[in-house]
Amino acid sequence: MGRTMDKNKITIISQIMNMMKINCQFKDKKIAAKLNITCSELNCLKQYFDADVLSVKDLAERLNITSGGVTRIVASLEKAGILRRDMDPNDRRGINVTLTKKGEKTSKKLYDITINYFNTMFEKVSQKKIDEILKGITTLNDIWVDNIENNDKLDVQLSGSDNC
Repeated sequence: MGRTMDKNKITIISQIMNMMKINCQFKDKKIAAKLNITCSELNCLKQYFDADVLSVKDLAERLNITSGGVTRIVASLEKAGILRRDMDPNDRRGINVTLTKKGEKTSKKLYDITINYFNTMFEKVSQKKIDEILKGITTLNDIWVDNIENNDKLDVQLSGSDNC
């Protein structure tokens, strides 16, 4: 059986994580407004930082929303000329989603804004402190992912609301 953690420490961690979520939402809302897209569209575009082609199923898994929610977001970004849907050549039932030329420019701008935001945020922080932060948040994320993957109670898909 695992050890029990101090309730006060759990409360503090929970509060800090909640504040970080709120701060991230605030940042994302500002960036989305600057790009004239919704927060859901912003989160979708972030998935293309490390991928050129994603299926609707891939996007649903990455965003933890239903395929229907992804379809609405993709349709909106397609209407704006940012994404393009094509039939998967290997599976006629599958849909691949890629960035258009406008989408590549928008994604690059989003990436640049994001990197600049964090560069500015950490410009007065020592490299040693940045290394400590990176180690801490990596550990936290690993614990979180492991908990989600091994906890059926948390295995819930969101409805595709416009929360950032």
